[in-house]
Amino acid sequence: MLTGKQAKRIVRHIENHIKEYTVNPRLELTDQDLREYRQRLKEVVQTTNSPGAQRKAAWTYELVEKIQYIRGKIHQTKLEILNGKKE
Repeated sequence: MLTGKQAKRIVRHIENHIKEYTVNPRLELTDQDLREYRQRLKEVVQTTNSPGAQRKAAWTYELVEKIQYIRGKIHQTKLEILNGKKE
């Protein structure tokens, strides 16, 4: 069971990584990172009693899902272009 402070610290770490990624071209945010973050955020929601931390974790989880969805769409479009299906 995580305390509210522990849960918030985990969520803040993930949010900071995502924010830094957008402004620091040397920082990587891999698909593996995103998968691990989704799992960790899910655990935070399930194992803390702090409603604030749960809300923050759920919001961040949705953000990570959106990033993964957009990356998937970009990859799919790239493959379609390379295979000559779109121009």
